[in-house]
Amino acid sequence: MGYTETSLQEHVASEHAETSTEVICPICAALPGGDPNHVTDDFAAHLTLEHRAPRDLISFLKLREKG
Repeated sequence: MGYTETSLQEHVASEHAETSTEVICPICAALPGGDPNHVTDDFAAHLTLEHRAPRDLISFLKLREKG
């Protein structure tokens, strides 16, 4: 199965908040026009700053469709 965007954020915040291993963001990699090679060494902070809530993603995608 896998994580939803929200459950991924919750999992990373609770289980990996102090981890500093470089990882590729699966959300960035999956987004149309996203960067499949975006590497971050603070994944929890990246998720918080860049992928705050699913509604933010929906708003972003709607704006891209209009532009």
